[in-house]
Amino acid sequence: MKFWRWPGIGLGLMLSIVLFGLLPVNAATEQIALLNRVTPASESLPELTLSPAAKSWITQHPVLKIGVLSQDWPPFAQRSSRNEMQGISADYLIQIAQMLGIKLQVTRFYNDQEAWQALQRQQIDIMPNLSAWQVPQDITLSVPYASVQPIIAVPMAQNQQPGYYLTDRRVAMARGFIPEAVFKRYYPLAKLHVYDNYQDAISAVAFGHADAFFGDAFPVSRNFLNNMRIAQYANMPEINIGFALNKQNTLLLDLVNQAITTLPARFKEEVLQSWLPGRGEMTLNGRRIDLSEEELSWIKNHPQVSVLTLENYAPVSFIDNDGNVRGIGPEVLSLVALRTGLNFRFSSASTVTSMINQVAENKADMLVSLTPSRRRSEVLRFSLGYVRNAFVLVVRKENQQVIRLNDLKGKTLGMIAGNGLEDFIRQRYPEIKLVTANDANHVMALLDDRRVDAVINTLINSEYQILAKYADEFKIVNTVGTNPAYIAFAMSKDQPILQSIIDKVLLSYSTDELDLIANRWRPNNMVVANSFWYQYRTTIIASLSVALALIMISAVWAFYLRRQITLKQQAQEALADQNQKMRQLVDGTPFPMFTRDTQGRLTDCNRHYLDTVGNEKASSLGRNIIEEGALHDPQKAVEVHQMFMDVMANDTPVSADRHYVLNPHSGEPQRLAVFFWVQPFRDAAGKMAGVLGGWMDITERQNMTEALRIAKDQAEEASRAKSTFLSTMSHEIRTPLNAIIGMLDIAIQKGKQGELDMQALEVATESADGLVELIGDILDISRIENGRVDLDPKPGNIVEIARSVVNTFKGLALQKQIELTLRVPQDMPHNVQIDALRIKQVIANLLSNAIKFTDIGSVSLQVSQQVDVRSNFAHITLQVKDSGVGIAPAQQHHLFQPFEQADNRRKGTGLGLYISQSFCQMMQGDITLESVPGVGTTVTASVALPLAAAVSAASAEPPTSPEQLAAMRIMVVDDNAANRLLMHKQLTLLGHQVMEAESGEAGLALFHQHDWDVMITDCNMPGMDGYQLAAAIREAEQRGQNAAIPIIGFTADAMSEARSRCLRAGMNGCLFKPCTLDDVRRALTEVVQTAPPTSVLLDFSMLAGDDKTLKARIVGQLLRSTRYYLEELQQLLSQQNSDDLLTLTTHIMTSAQTVNANFMLHACEAVKKANGLERLTAGYALEKALKRFSVLLEGESTLN
Repeated sequence: MKFWRWPGIGLGLMLSIVLFGLLPVNAATEQIALLNRVTPASESLPELTLSPAAKSWITQHPVLKIGVLSQDWPPFAQRSSRNEMQGISADYLIQIAQMLGIKLQVTRFYNDQEAWQALQRQQIDIMPNLSAWQVPQDITLSVPYASVQPIIAVPMAQNQQPGYYLTDRRVAMARGFIPEAVFKRYYPLAKLHVYDNYQDAISAVAFGHADAFFGDAFPVSRNFLNNMRIAQYANMPEINIGFALNKQNTLLLDLVNQAITTLPARFKEEVLQSWLPGRGEMTLNGRRIDLSEEELSWIKNHPQVSVLTLENYAPVSFIDNDGNVRGIGPEVLSLVALRTGLNFRFSSASTVTSMINQVAENKADMLVSLTPSRRRSEVLRFSLGYVRNAFVLVVRKENQQVIRLNDLKGKTLGMIAGNGLEDFIRQRYPEIKLVTANDANHVMALLDDRRVDAVINTLINSEYQILAKYADEFKIVNTVGTNPAYIAFAMSKDQPILQSIIDKVLLSYSTDELDLIANRWRPNNMVVANSFWYQYRTTIIASLSVALALIMISAVWAFYLRRQITLKQQAQEALADQNQKMRQLVDGTPFPMFTRDTQGRLTDCNRHYLDTVGNEKASSLGRNIIEEGALHDPQKAVEVHQMFMDVMANDTPVSADRHYVLNPHSGEPQRLAVFFWVQPFRDAAGKMAGVLGGWMDITERQNMTEALRIAKDQAEEASRAKSTFLSTMSHEIRTPLNAIIGMLDIAIQKGKQGELDMQALEVATESADGLVELIGDILDISRIENGRVDLDPKPGNIVEIARSVVNTFKGLALQKQIELTLRVPQDMPHNVQIDALRIKQVIANLLSNAIKFTDIGSVSLQVSQQVDVRSNFAHITLQVKDSGVGIAPAQQHHLFQPFEQADNRRKGTGLGLYISQSFCQMMQGDITLESVPGVGTTVTASVALPLAAAVSAASAEPPTSPEQLAAMRIMVVDDNAANRLLMHKQLTLLGHQVMEAESGEAGLALFHQHDWDVMITDCNMPGMDGYQLAAAIREAEQRGQNAAIPIIGFTADAMSEARSRCLRAGMNGCLFKPCTLDDVRRALTEVVQTAPPTSVLLDFSMLAGDDKTLKARIVGQLLRSTRYYLEELQQLLSQQNSDDLLTLTTHIMTSAQTVNANFMLHACEAVKKANGLERLTAGYALEKALKRFSVLLEGESTLN
C-alpha cells in the first residue's frame, strides 16, 4: 500500500475505548487505551477458520498484551488529546482482536530497551509500527499491514532541490524512523541530526536549523506547519510495516498473519482514507452516528446550547466586522448542529479566564476553543481535539539570542494563564520568569510592549497575529514541548453527555476532513479586518463606566458640600459665643493653638495644631492630651494634662521652654524644642471655662545656637592649636637661631682680634644642622598629613643601611660612654625593595631617642627578617633597646603625637616618633613601644617590603671619592649675592674655577662666551628662572650640535617634586638649600661621573628614526598644528577665557610629548596647576614657549 496516493472519500467514524487490565511494569511505563475510527465496512468482518491448536491458544490467552513505544509515528501511532493511542496500527489491532474474540491490554514504554526485553521475555505479545530494520534477531515480524515510502521535505521558500544524495545537507530525522546506520548507507555524505520526535525534526527545518526533513509524508502535511513542501522521494525502497512478535510464539504469529490477510480490501481502504492526506472534498450524505437513548433525550431537552467565544482568537474563533462569529471552531460546530439538530447560541467573552469561570459556574454550556491542560481539566471537560497544532516560541525580530527555552534563563516569558506548558516550564526551567496573561492578544501585547523577552502561543494564532499586526516586529523561532497543542471544545464537569455527543460527531469525520476545515482558515489564506469596536470594546465600556461613575460621585459630592454648608451656617448661629472667644485662634496664627475645657478636653484648635500632631480634628475634639496620643511618652502626656489642671485651679498662666517628642499617626516620632504657653479663660459669666494655649517651635533656633556653640568651640580649639604650634615652633626655631647668631657674633668679634674660635663655629654649625632637621621634620609632617609623601623603593641591603646609621651614632654613644651595638642574624637574606632615605630616617630617630635618654648602660639595634615566599615579601623588624630612664605608662600613649615628649628637660621637638610611625605605616608596618621606668625602653618598628634580586658588587661599591675629580670650570647663577658667595667659596675650596652670574639672562650670555664643565643655577629667579635657563641652554646645544654640559639645580624647595621638575627641565641633578661642602662635592661627583646624555629639546628618534622623509612630514604637521594653537591661545588670552585655555593646553601638551619637548611640557604643567588669574599669567608664559617651539620646528624644517 502506498501512503502517498490515498484516495479522498468520506467514511463514518466511531470511538472505541478498549478496556485493559493491569500489567506489572515499572515507572517507565503506563497503561493506555486505543482509539479506533470504525467504518461501516468494519461492522461485518469475515470469520477466521481456526485450527484446534489456535482455538486452544485463544482460550488460554483471553487478553492480548500490546506494547507500544513512546515516540509518535503518525499516522501509524500518535497520541490523542486524552493521551490514547490512535492511528492505523490502532485500527488494525482492534479489528484483529474482534476477529480473534479477545481483549487488548496496551502498555506504553518510555524506554525502548525495556520494551524489547518485555517482548523477548513474553511479558507482552505484540509490538506494532515496526520494520525489519528495527527488530532484533530473536524477534520476528508479521506480514506487512502497511508500507511507507520515505520522503525528503524542505521549506516552501527553498526553490532548489536538496540533491539526490543530500551532499553536505543538514538532515533532520525523528528518532526510531530508521536506524542511523541504514540512513548512512544510502546517504553517506549527508549530515544527519536525530531529534526526539517528528515535531522537533520538522520544526528544525521549518525554522532554519536544518536543511531537509527525512521521514514520512503524513506529519509534513499536517495543519500545524504550512511552510514545508515535499521535494522528492527518498533514494531507498519503501518500508514495510508489521507487528513484532517473539519467534517462539508461532501460533500467535500465524493467527495475526491470517487475520491481516483475511481483512477485506474495503476495510483497508477505509483505514487509509481515514488517516492519509489528500482526501478531497468533505461529503456528508450517508453518514450516520449511533446516539444512545440518553444522548437523544439530552438533545431533545436542550435544543439550544450556549457557547462562549473569545472576541478575537483568529482564525480559531473571532467576531467579524458585522458581529458574526466565525473561524474553525464555529464551522466545526455547524457540522455538529447539522448532524445532531442542536442549535448553538454564541456570546463573547473578553478573556480566557472569564470563559472558563462562566462555563465552570454553569453560566454557559460550553466554550468553543481551548487547549487542554491538567489544571483546566480539574474544572472542565474537553472534547476530542478538532485542530492539531503546536505551541511555538515567538520573539521580536531583532532578538538573535533566543532560539529555544534554554536561551531564556534569567529572562521573562509570557503565556496564557493555565497553559499546559506552565507547570512543565516551572519544573524544567525554574530560572525563567513567567508572566501570564488572560488571552493570546494580551500575551502578544506583552511582547509588543517589551515587558517580556518571548511568548508561547499556538502556532495557528501566532501566524495570524504576526501577519495581521506584527509582520515587521515578531518572528517564530521554534516549537515548544514534545506533545501537540490540541484545540478542543470544553464544557463543565457536569456535562458528560454533551461531551459524548460532540466526540461522536468528531469521530465521524476523518482527520483529513477536519484538516480541510483548518486549512481554509490558515493565516495565509485570510486576514480578518480588525474591528475597532470589537477590539477595544472592553476598554471603551470600562472608560465610559469610569466616567459615569465620576459624574455620579461629583454630583453626590456637590450635594454633600451644599448640605455641609447648610449645617455649617446653622452651627455658626448656635455657636456664636464660642466663635467669638476663638476668634484669635482661627485668624491664621502661624503656630499651633488650642482651647480645652475644664476637663482638659480639646474643644477647638487651628490647622497648625492638627498638622503638627498628625491627627484629624474630628478624632481629636473631645479628648484630653492623654487620649489624643499626640505625645510619644505617655508620662509626659500625664504631666502636660496635670499642668492644664493646675493652670485652671490656680488661675495662673504658664510659659516656658519645653522639649517634647510628638507621635504623629504617620511618620517617625518628631523631637521638638518649643516655647509653650497656657493661660486660663472664663466665659461671659466669669466662670472658669478652660484654658487657651499653644507653642512656638524653637527647634531650629536651638539647633542654630548649638551649632554656633560647637563652631565657636572648634574655632577656639583651632586658635589654641595654632597658638600652641606657633609658640612651640617659635621656641624651637629661636633656640638654635640664638646659638647660631650668638656663636657667630662671638667668632666674628674674636676674628677681628686675630683669634679663631673653633668651638663657637662648631656650636653654630651644630645648631644650624638642628634647625635644618627641624624644618625637614615639619615639612615631613605637612607632606604626611596632605598625603603627598611618596616612597622611592630601590633594591637595597637592609643590613648595610642599618650598619651605616649605627656607625653615624657611634661617636655620640662614645661621648656619653654607653655601648652601641648592631645585632643581625648571619643567615639573614638582606636584599629588598626599600626606600633607603625613609628607613634611615626611622632608624636614626629611634637610635637618637634611645641614646638621648640613656646615660648609663647600652643601646642595641637588632634587625630580623622573615620571608614569605608565596607573597614574595620580607617582613623586617627593627628593635631598639636601651637601659635608659624609661617612660611612665601615663606618658606613653602621647608619644606618637606631634610635639609630644616624655621628658621636656631633654632637647628635641617631639616629632621623630610621629614621623617614624607614619613612614612605617606607609611600608605596611607600625611602631610599638614597651617601657619600664628606671629599667629601659624597647621600641619595635616593623615593615613589609618586596624581595629584590641581590645587589651586584658593582652597584654596592661606594662612589668615587671627590678628591678624584679634576679641577673644573663651573658657572654659578643665582640672584642672591650671599648664596653666590657661599657657593663660590665652597667650589673654590674644592679646587674648582668659578664664575658668577646674577640672573638667568646673564648666565645664558656667559654660557655663550666660555666653555664650561658644570653649571649650578638657582631654580627660582626673577625674569628667566633656572628651569628656563636650562631649557635655553639645551636648545642652544642642539642647534650647535654641541655636547651637553651637566647642569645642577639649586633650590630651597625641599619637596620631592622639585627634583623631578629639575630633571624634566633638562638638568642632571639637584641641590637643596642649605647644603654643606659634602653635599656640593657629592652633587658634582654624581653629575660628572654618571651624567647621562641630557634630553635634547626636540627628539624625533622615537617617531621617525633615521627616516628623513618621515621626519620631514612629522615636522610639517607639527608646525601647522603649532601655528593653529598659537592663534587659538592668543585669542583666548585676549578674551581672558581661562576655562577653554585649560582644554587647549591639553592638546598642546600632546604635541609636545610626541617630540619630548620638555620646556613645552613645563609651561603646560604650569597652566594646568594654576587657577583664575594665575592661569592666565601662566598662559602668557605658554605663549612665549609656543613661539619658541614654532621657531625650533621651522629650523628643523629648513634642515630637512
